[in-house]
Amino acid sequence: MEEVLRFLKTYEYVIYIGIGLVALWTLHKMAIAWRELRSSQFGLERENAQRRFSSGLTGFAFLVLFAITEFIMVSIVYPDFPNTQMLPTSTLQILASPTITLQPVSVETTPTIDDLAPTVDITDEDGCVPGQVEWTFPAAGETLQGEVILRGTVSVPNLGFYQ
Repeated sequence: MEEVLRFLKTYEYVIYIGIGLVALWTLHKMAIAWRELRSSQFGLERENAQRRFSSGLTGFAFLVLFAITEFIMVSIVYPDFPNTQMLPTSTLQILASPTITLQPVSVETTPTIDDLAPTVDITDEDGCVPGQVEWTFPAAGETLQGEVILRGTVSVPNLGFYQ
């Protein structure tokens, strides 16, 4: 029910405009049927015009009923409808003592490029050791473009396994 009321309230003006346009069209059809009813000379003509006028009048009555229902739902029911999705509000604590205002946090300076540059400690055990790690592709001095698959041979005594 809440979703229906919210929909009716959100699109209230669009619904009124739609009902109004359809009502104008129905009144136009009724006027044409009324003219035919007044100018008809034969019984079948008169019955046909009377049927079209009656159906137009019924449609117009339903449109008026829809407009009144929309007005009542939006103007009377919607404001009095209890909201099931209550917004959480903080509870006011009358006896609570005020908190001390904290000092602003000092702003740290942003590090410079020199501070961010990584430092690498090179030891004798790091790097490619000739005879233990050898690259077969790409060869030294080659120009590379795009995606490159590296191939090489590793012969380390304590490697164990590679996965």
